[in-house]
Amino acid sequence: MSKKTNSKARFMVTIVFAIVLCLSMAMPAFASTELSEATGTTSADQAKAAITKILTMPEGTTTPAKTFTYEFTKKGILGDANPNDTTKMPGIKDVTITYAAADTATLSGGVKKVIKESIDFIDNDNLVGAWDHAGTHYYRLTEVDEEASNDAKNIFTYSIAEYDIYVYVDNGTDDNLYVKYVEAKIAVKDFSHTTQPIGQKVDPTPGPNEKYPYSQVIFTNYFLKKNGGDEPTIANTVLGISKNVDGQGADQTRLFEFSVTIKKPATIDDVNTTYKGYIMEGSTVIPPNTTIVPSPGVYSGNYIQFKNGVEVKVMLKHGQKLAFMELPVGASFFVKEKGTPGYTARYTAVSQSNLPTGTPLKGVVYNGSAGADFGFTADELIGDIETTHQMDGAEFINDTKAVAPTGISMETLPFIVLIVVVAAAIAGFAVIRYRKNANYNA
Repeated sequence: MSKKTNSKARFMVTIVFAIVLCLSMAMPAFASTELSEATGTTSADQAKAAITKILTMPEGTTTPAKTFTYEFTKKGILGDANPNDTTKMPGIKDVTITYAAADTATLSGGVKKVIKESIDFIDNDNLVGAWDHAGTHYYRLTEVDEEASNDAKNIFTYSIAEYDIYVYVDNGTDDNLYVKYVEAKIAVKDFSHTTQPIGQKVDPTPGPNEKYPYSQVIFTNYFLKKNGGDEPTIANTVLGISKNVDGQGADQTRLFEFSVTIKKPATIDDVNTTYKGYIMEGSTVIPPNTTIVPSPGVYSGNYIQFKNGVEVKVMLKHGQKLAFMELPVGASFFVKEKGTPGYTARYTAVSQSNLPTGTPLKGVVYNGSAGADFGFTADELIGDIETTHQMDGAEFINDTKAVAPTGISMETLPFIVLIVVVAAAIAGFAVIRYRKNANYNA
């Protein structure tokens, strides 16, 4: 075989290899396109498309009664002589998704999620008008932002996501127009598709389908419920860690050391979040000082600062309470009392939340050992006190027993003297009697 022939053979092999390689790379793209569209076959079996809403909130939060609204803006018909003319496009009605306290939720890592899906938004009943002719009808889908309606205690963070919706309308075999494909592309991202780029196709097919449990046109919202109020009052108290002493000889002026840690809800990203704690005797706020809050604790004015996840030492005496105001549902606290010689600690958890496994059970008395450190074995959640109408917290009581007296007490001295006198009289009588008997015998 000549060199020229060999050269041609090598060239042909190279071309074939290149074609095979290109096809192998293109096939996944084709497959992806196929899987990212809602499809239909006839006017009786049109493509369907839905919206998925993921409402995310901290563990322990009651799902709020709330309705979210989604709207479609007509953008034009691709390929038409005048593609920006929207007059020949039917409108798509606003779609709503409503939540209620009884909705099924999932729980993982301190985060509660309630996932719901909308109706088929391109169903004929949801159109304003009808399809005029075949072609690709282009809409922009957004969520109606109602953050302005938030109040101080119920805070919703709305989704900024936007999707480009392409509805491909075709002529059916029965001469009726029908929706053959629906394609959705990410136009603006929220937390739903963090790893996918702008312009990425997502499957709008309602779930469960062959690939997903729900439509991938997803809007993720966050909800945070705050308890209590800003001012340090009994009515505004969300969390109270109280101290009392009991038993004969208990020192009601003595300070006992507590280590307290407050942690933010899992849905809050700011790791530097801080909370305020107040020392209260009844309704009176006791200003902190270096004795009540040993270094390196931080205090200002009438409150103690608690930084997320940082342990703070606080000194409490009989009748005092460490109180927190305006803590959000899903925050957690951990408390332990340092052992004191002569005292035995016990506590009762009064949390109203649905406690996770391992935390103290509400209303159960837990007993420590004499003089030993004692407290929680795991973090405890802050519940929704507006639902339960009771604050969270823990009641710590230190018991002491009176020490048995040593030496002679003034209270027992008269009895001891009387016993001695009687004993001496008996002894004297015995001696006199003995001597008389001795003389008589002599």
